[in-house]
Amino acid sequence: METGRTKKEALHILLYVPNIIGYIRILLILLGSLYLEYPATFLCFYCISASLDFIDGWAARTLNQQSSFGAWLDVIIDNLSRTLLWTHVFRWGWMVSSVEWITFVCNHQVGAKWREKCYKSEAVKLNVTVPAFVEKVMANGFKTPLGFLVISGSHVLPIWIYGIESSFLENYLPFAFCVGVGLVLGIGRLICLSVELWCIQKHIRELLWEDQIEAA
Repeated sequence: METGRTKKEALHILLYVPNIIGYIRILLILLGSLYLEYPATFLCFYCISASLDFIDGWAARTLNQQSSFGAWLDVIIDNLSRTLLWTHVFRWGWMVSSVEWITFVCNHQVGAKWREKCYKSEAVKLNVTVPAFVEKVMANGFKTPLGFLVISGSHVLPIWIYGIESSFLENYLPFAFCVGVGLVLGIGRLICLSVELWCIQKHIRELLWEDQIEAA
């Protein structure tokens, strides 16, 4: 049973500055969803929310307010934002979004340091061979050229497609350039999909392994 002190500590974490920024991001996305047919207005809300994503990370480090809840909330908000876009710009966008949510469920179960644990704990225990491209994508916290391409494909592609479909980007950029950038982002998203599918199959193997242990 929670004591008054633990409830107070939990409330304190909920009111961390980075988490408050996260709540503001959710509000911005909700407001933006009302203006999907008005690209300039929607993009204003969306870009402010995306900018705050960088600020909340900086605030968490600067104020020493990093938390498991904050890390979870950050991914939830990113997924909500992309779900809104994918389901709007693409008939089968719900499938892309579903894979992202399933991957989140699989990875979140092992905690905030899921990238390291992907191939340093259960993967080793189960004798799972981690593909070289997965290691390269996740190396140094995605801070590599390949990691940057994958993150860009995941986060930027849906908003880029929205900009093309709404004809907003054509007002400022040549159509050929828009398509070219979209193709590069698409490659990044396909690589991301490969990593997501690997994480999902690894998680399934872990669940089956646990079932075998319990049944033995």
